[in-house]
Amino acid sequence: MSIRKITPLVIVAIACYLMTLTSCEKVYTGQLIFWWDAAFEQQMNTIGVSNVAVYESSAFKGTLDIATKQFTAAPACNDAGSVTVTKDLGAATSGTFSYTFKLRDASNNIISTTSDNITLQDGCNTYQLQ
Repeated sequence: MSIRKITPLVIVAIACYLMTLTSCEKVYTGQLIFWWDAAFEQQMNTIGVSNVAVYESSAFKGTLDIATKQFTAAPACNDAGSVTVTKDLGAATSGTFSYTFKLRDASNNIISTTSDNITLQDGCNTYQLQ
């Protein structure tokens, strides 16, 4: 085998290594936006909830101000007034992550806490608070 036949393969292999430092596999990214509708807003107002703090595992991701915005349908990722989380899924096209929601009153006291495991797919995903 001549050097001319090996050289293109070596160049491709080096390029792949330098691009990802490990492999040429596609890296997937999932985005997750949290949203709610008028019924949820009314329910939260009834029990005195003014905002919902969102945590992934124990890391704070943002606060949803219930009275400021409501949706009639699932919004696009990065919609203003909501919280969007972006997750690197690596070579997998999906992954499951643990989220905690702390419902707070106007004085920022925690009224209730709930958790859910949410599976993200590559691309934009939505999660409706209910």
